[in-house]
Amino acid sequence: MTAIVCFVWLREPFTWKEALCSFIAFCGVLFVARPPWLFPSSHMKPVVDDSDRKAPASSITAEQRTMAILIAILGTFGASTAYATIRVIGKRAHSLISVNYFSFIATMASFVLILVHPSLHFVMPKTLGQWGLIAIIGLFGFLLQFLLTEGLQREKGGRATNLTYLQLVFALVVEKLIWETTPPVESLVGAVLIIGAAIAVSLQKEGGKDKKVEAGNDEERRLLREDD
Repeated sequence: MTAIVCFVWLREPFTWKEALCSFIAFCGVLFVARPPWLFPSSHMKPVVDDSDRKAPASSITAEQRTMAILIAILGTFGASTAYATIRVIGKRAHSLISVNYFSFIATMASFVLILVHPSLHFVMPKTLGQWGLIAIIGLFGFLLQFLLTEGLQREKGGRATNLTYLQLVFALVVEKLIWETTPPVESLVGAVLIIGAAIAVSLQKEGGKDKKVEAGNDEERRLLREDD
């Protein structure tokens, strides 16, 4: 989505190789998410639990999951617009400035929603463990926004955001480490597709740099011959 927005709005080049990698990564996302309309039988299989610890039980229906996916797709359009805006700003403003404005607007919007929504109310953490979880969310959320902004300032939007699909792979690893649950085969296939697409994008980037360096060397040789 980000690549399309940047291609239409910013006229950034979007090669067929990048489009293919994006499609492969998206297929990997589908394998990991396993929507019921695409994998109806996979939701009948219980997730293998290798320990006595149990992951929180989920009572989400197939219709609710589908609605959540549609809302998430709508959210990706908003995120793509934000990423394209960061590309427009570029290095004219430090990435921390964008992160600070994002944090300020998000805080004010959340504050207003808490005041307006009848079933929402502000709750302070009560235990040390709760404060620790809040600190983890704040720290890693800040790193996410800061590093993503830095990456978007240095690379094309489509290529930079393709690597964000790796967060699904990391989620599978964390789920295994914390809940000790073995992901199904479909999720492992999706992880392989996502990692493969990310590697392909990285190799393509290096190849482009090598071509630029080689072209620059040829130009230098030509100028040296003319001087001689």
